[in-house]
Amino acid sequence: MTLQERDHEVIWHPFTHQKNRKPPMPMPIVKGLATLLLMSKEMNILML
Repeated sequence: MTLQERDHEVIWHPFTHQKNRKPPMPMPIVKGLATLLLMSKEMNILML
């Protein structure tokens, strides 16, 4: 057994399950104020 085969058997790779998921929905940013992103649907995101 090669090291790569052993790695795939015993080590959890956190992004492996992401391969088959749907792409994320786009987040339309309307405006940015300092560390705040304002979105079109009255949602705000605070970027730290």
